[in-house]
Amino acid sequence: MHRPHFFRLSEKQRQIYTCEELRRILTEEKPFLVGFQYKGNYAVFYKYESKNLKMIVDLQNRKVKIVTFYFIEEWQIPKI
Repeated sequence: MHRPHFFRLSEKQRQIYTCEELRRILTEEKPFLVGFQYKGNYAVFYKYESKNLKMIVDLQNRKVKIVTFYFIEEWQIPKI
């Protein structure tokens, strides 16, 4: 199985969650919403530890790059 690669996280973000934990969320948890962004990235939304986690990911040639991630409030989730 190909393992995704993670780049572009700040040191502060790495202190919140390790790359291994982010990899586990991305590969094992089921997102409740995925959307395409105008810069070509994807916004992926998860319910995680009773919070709404938004990950911005860049998919390129068998690589998954987490651009950033943050917790959002319920009202910040896009309506579809």
